[in-house]
Amino acid sequence: MVSIYPSEGINRYGDWRYYFFGFIDGNLLESYYKIYDHITQIKEVSPVQGIGHHIAETMRTMMPLVYFLGLIQVLSFVIMVPNLIPLSIGLIRTVNSPQHILTLANAIGLLALAYGFFIRTEIIMKRYVMITGLLLTPWIGFGIDIILGRLSRISFGRWAVGCIVLLIFVIPADGFFKFFKNPDDLASRAGEWVATNSEFNNTKIVMNDQIVKFHTDLLHNSTHEKSTLLYLDINDDDFCKLQQFAVDNDAKVIVIQGRNNVTDGFKCLSNYSEIKEFKSKKKFIKIFKIE
Repeated sequence: MVSIYPSEGINRYGDWRYYFFGFIDGNLLESYYKIYDHITQIKEVSPVQGIGHHIAETMRTMMPLVYFLGLIQVLSFVIMVPNLIPLSIGLIRTVNSPQHILTLANAIGLLALAYGFFIRTEIIMKRYVMITGLLLTPWIGFGIDIILGRLSRISFGRWAVGCIVLLIFVIPADGFFKFFKNPDDLASRAGEWVATNSEFNNTKIVMNDQIVKFHTDLLHNSTHEKSTLLYLDINDDDFCKLQQFAVDNDAKVIVIQGRNNVTDGFKCLSNYSEIKEFKSKKKFIKIFKIE
């Protein structure tokens, strides 16, 4: 699926417009039905079709649940997996006041928007459920309080409480310190280099990574409107479509982000020459300029 997300204006207006217009133009479930059709094709080419209940039938029936579980999975990364247990206990056992219900309704509403976005675009990111995780924090606290209260009444309960409290601080700390051990600044370094390179000031640039584009736009001094264009296609392994998009839009520079295991992935960029590379343990960013 090809997705081009305009992000001009305040609060990523273009992204929101793309999302909500799916309700108007009837394209909200376009990606959903494409995946649905692909699963149907799995059944059609199966050598055992027509015999019993095929796995493809289960997959098609369970697609809404799969999207929901994927959303919960991403939410668990935000609030941390161990907190799912106290969150569940807090939601079930807490007597909610009107203020609690309003906060919970906001959290559910934002989660529903993220669910719709997931179906619309096939992707979901942690930042899309960050506010939901923040709004659910009180129920995590309620659940922890219930668990600690129960444990304090049993033998060796204080030791158990101490271990739980220690884990509450150790697990987030471990996740926090990984950013210092393995800083992921590849996109920011590449975006800064492109933005501060004076020869690109009035040049159209095509990118296949939103984060690189964000850092470039943040620092870019170009007087040319829409000088940076985003082209996303998860199936463009050899970057041929990206190159064609650059040609169609008269872009002189292409910024490509990819995995280091990509082999022979630049055969279509014959008219462009590599001028700069940024590399990390798993990813690379290469900058190409038309010859």
